[in-house]
Amino acid sequence: MPSAKLSLTLAAATMIMAIVPADASPRSYQLICKGGGAMVATIKSNATISLRFSPGSEAGVAQAGKCTWVDRGFRAGEPNVLSLAGDRNGTAYLLDGMLSGDRFYVHVYNDNNGRMVVTRTGL
Repeated sequence: MPSAKLSLTLAAATMIMAIVPADASPRSYQLICKGGGAMVATIKSNATISLRFSPGSEAGVAQAGKCTWVDRGFRAGEPNVLSLAGDRNGTAYLLDGMLSGDRFYVHVYNDNNGRMVVTRTGL
């Protein structure tokens, strides 16, 4: 009977693997940011950028130097640093948005280590 138990266990494991997506990365949410103000960027040679911003309090209304969620303002304790690693085009997009004072968009998730990790730049 051990082989019957093993077959049942393998069948259950296969069903679970079919349910769980292969890419279980955190879900991202859109921020609207506006360059200028007190935004500060730190860029490393490997195209890693950290961009510090002021949290916006109004949904979808980005003022100079601030980022806000499209559906709400920032909550107390949410990170105010965007982090993007190894994406030269994305780094250029963030830097251009910051320096131009224009509006720019990012999709992020909170890594619970003080950063909003950028998963996509643009709309």
